Amino acid sequence: MKYLVTIFVLIAVLSCKQKGNQSLEPLMVDYIDDIPFLLTQKKLDSVFEIVTFGQINNLMVRDTLNYYWLTDKNTISQKHSGFMCCSNTFLYDSSGLLITRHKFSDYSEYFTSDFMRNEDYIIETETSNLGSKINYKYDLKNELLVAKTGEALSEATSFETSTFEYNSKKQLAVKMSKMNSNDPESGVDYSKIITIYSWDEAMLSETNEKSYYPNGIDYYETITKFDSEGFPASKIIKKNMDTVCKTIIKRF
Repeated sequence: MKYLVTIFVLIAVLSCKQKGNQSLEPLMVDYIDDIPFLLTQKKLDSVFEIVTFGQINNLMVRDTLNYYWLTDKNTISQKHSGFMCCSNTFLYDSSGLLITRHKFSDYSEYFTSDFMRNEDYIIETETSNLGSKINYKYDLKNELLVAKTGEALSEATSFETSTFEYNSKKQLAVKMSKMNSNDPESGVDYSKIITIYSWDEAMLSETNEKSYYPNGIDYYETITKFDSEGFPASKIIKKNMDTVCKTIIKRF
C-alpha cells in the first residue's frame, strides 16, 4: 500500500509539472502597457487618446490620435488618425493571449499566431495572409520571460531580439529590443527601442520608451503616465528631448 501511495504521489507531481510547463502566462508581461490588452482585461467600452499640446500626424489640439473600442469580449478595434492611416483589430483568446490581428491601411493584412511550449521556451509562429512568416522563440527563467528572438523569412531576412530585466519584486524593469535587416533597399540596417518601467507598489506608474533612428543617435521618446489602476492616462512625445506633443487618454 505504501508503494502505491508513493507511485500516485509521483504521478500527481509529474502531471502538475507537465501542466505548469504548458503555461503561456509568462508571455503576458509583454502586454502590461498595451491598451488593447488592458481594454479586454478591464472590460472597458472605449478609449480616446486626444492631443492636448503640439501636433502629430497633421493633428492639432483636441483632435483624436487613437480611438479604441471593444467590439466583443475578446476583440478590440483601433482607429489611428493620420495621413494614409489606418485601423487595427486585435483578437485575444480566453487567457488574454493575442492570437489574431488585422491591419488595414492602403491594403488589408491578417496575422495569426500559434504557440507551443517546451519546458523553458515557447515557440510562436506568426503567419500572414500575404505569405510572410515569422518564427519567435521566447526564453523563460523561473517562469519569467527573459528573451525573445524573431526571424522573418522572405526575400529579405530581418532579425528581432528583445531582452527583459526585472526588479527585486519580479516586476518588469527594462525591455530592450533590437532589429536589423539585410534588405539593402529598406534604408534601415539597425534600430533599437529601450523601455524603462516604473512601479508604485503593485501598479505600473510610468513607462519611458526611446526609439532610436538607424544612426543610433536621434530618437523619439514617449513617456506614458498610468492612473491608480495601472491604465495609461497620458503621454508626452519628444524628439531628441524637444516635446512634439502631449496627449490625454480618456476611458469609458
